[in-house]
Amino acid sequence: MGQSKKDFEELRQKSLFQISNEYRNLEMELFENGGEITPEIENRLEINQTELNEKSKNYVFIIKKIDFEVNYIDLEIKRLQQAKKVRKNTINALKSGIENAMNLYDIEEIDLITNKINFRKSESVIIDAEIQDLPAELKIIEEKIISKTEIKKMLKAGAEIKGVYIQKNKNLQIK
Repeated sequence: MGQSKKDFEELRQKSLFQISNEYRNLEMELFENGGEITPEIENRLEINQTELNEKSKNYVFIIKKIDFEVNYIDLEIKRLQQAKKVRKNTINALKSGIENAMNLYDIEEIDLITNKINFRKSESVIIDAEIQDLPAELKIIEEKIISKTEIKKMLKAGAEIKGVYIQKNKNLQIK
């Protein structure tokens, strides 16, 4: 079916909503006609299907392009995270070298022109007892997290759980 440049421009400007709306109008027209498909309705149905296919093809092209960009961004994020990790490891190694040298020479502080290096004093709690031996007011009891995977297995095996069911979904897939 050969389309003119004017037809192509009209198609390009129609949204999926407009194409769907035209289809619904055609459907209503068919019902009003008692289900009879006139040559005009048949032609409009073909054009509507062509418009939907063409618009969908353009949407898929945009989706694929953006998906490619997202994948590229993911790779760039991984590259930058790796670069960040290398730099943090370098910082930690350099700090460790200074700390070891200061401990070796029993130095508590180094005063530089632009910076000062010293040990900050801190405290931490070490628990070297069994949890059951600790006072009850120190214990925090956490609720178990529900396993949807296990629930799904149970339901598929025939179990009935009040207020729980498997919902069937339709997910758009573009290959």
